[in-house]
Amino acid sequence: MKKILSLIAWFGLTACFMACDNDVESYDVRINPITPDSTAAGLYEGTWERMLLTDSSVVEGEGSVVIESDTAYLITLHFVSEEFNLKKSAVANITYANGGYRYFNHVVDPNSELKAAFVGQISKEGVNTTSFTITQMENRRVKKFKYTFVGRKSEGKIGDVQE
Repeated sequence: MKKILSLIAWFGLTACFMACDNDVESYDVRINPITPDSTAAGLYEGTWERMLLTDSSVVEGEGSVVIESDTAYLITLHFVSEEFNLKKSAVANITYANGGYRYFNHVVDPNSELKAAFVGQISKEGVNTTSFTITQMENRRVKKFKYTFVGRKSEGKIGDVQE
């Protein structure tokens, strides 16, 4: 009797699966041919805020972030501020996020100039915000600083900022 009930259940389940439609409807899938690395590339000018971590003192200064497109979804960032003797570069991943972009590098690469992990975003309004913590020499002493940048895309020449 158990064998008969199990056979009936097996045929019932088989019939259910066979009744399913195997035809897949065609969906309109759109892949954006323009990658975020190319549209986010440019010169962003704004304000750097530098906080000394030992006493939380904050100083502001002008500067820029230059984004260069490397390959699809990969960029090189150049962080520049003459006031803070900041001229560092790093590679990051970039993606679309909330109408803007988000870029990140969660690995501290000892071969990069920055030698720090960081995250940044460019809002749909075009405001670029990023921050990272690095160690620098100041007044012949090694100090740890947290840098935060806020700026907008500029029409200036990228080559004028990099050296």
